[in-house]
Amino acid sequence: MDGVAARLASGVPARLVTGADDICAGLCPPAERHCERESVSARDERALAAAAAILGRPLAPGDELHLDRAYLSTMRAAFRTDSAAGRAPCFDCRWFDTCTDIAAGGFEEARL
Repeated sequence: MDGVAARLASGVPARLVTGADDICAGLCPPAERHCERESVSARDERALAAAAAILGRPLAPGDELHLDRAYLSTMRAAFRTDSAAGRAPCFDCRWFDTCTDIAAGGFEEARL
């Protein structure tokens, strides 16, 4: 995870993917990848639609995003406000509470 965060912080764009991303693939052996489950795919679709609404433009798998200060500020503000776009896609994610705690701390514990 630290390596991915370092690449993104250096300006390498994040590519939107379906299924296992670089973080999931690095943490879980293929047989244990929860990110390949239908429930996660549905959550990813909700998150993609929410991010598109927050950014005011269409997004699709294969698109690249630069996670610069302006982008992170926009997305973090949407998450903190608990708006339908910012938090609703995450309601059934196992990391929801962790992300909530990080947001409550002003994202100080965020790697990026």
